[in-house]
Amino acid sequence: LNYFGYNFWGAVLAKFGFDWNYILRFIMFYPILIGFIISTLFVSRIFKNNVIVALIFGFVFSINTFIFAWLNMMAAYAILPIVILALYEYLNKKKIFWLLIFSLIFAYTLFYEIRVGFIAFLLSVILTVFYWVYNPMPRKIFLPQLTQLAFSLGAVSLLSAFFIFHLL
Repeated sequence: LNYFGYNFWGAVLAKFGFDWNYILRFIMFYPILIGFIISTLFVSRIFKNNVIVALIFGFVFSINTFIFAWLNMMAAYAILPIVILALYEYLNKKKIFWLLIFSLIFAYTLFYEIRVGFIAFLLSVILTVFYWVYNPMPRKIFLPQLTQLAFSLGAVSLLSAFFIFHLL
């Protein structure tokens, strides 16, 4: 399951007659490119009208040497900004759709690499706490949102139970 994306794209490119050296370079490059694009879009969403900051953040995010260890870590790290963006959209718009997207993509991150999933969990908790501190809301909204986030964490745990429970 973890290497499906790499094997699929490698097989497609090999079918078209590409050399294995080029296929491997493409497989190593596309998570970095996806991470750059997604993180740039995420920061441009938060810092509106500041393209330079978004490009610098995308560049720094994509050249982080932490991700160059394994292919799974590269793929999970590339979709980490989507997890944070979905949570940010849920906190802003308070729509359950964004919480569902957050849960599914967070579980997908755990499928690829549990260490990046742990980082995504820590970043999600930090973002939620800071959002609640700096954007005060009425108490009647706080408790349902906290309950929905707890159910989301339960859904993520159940979706990734096969990968997580044997680690306990």
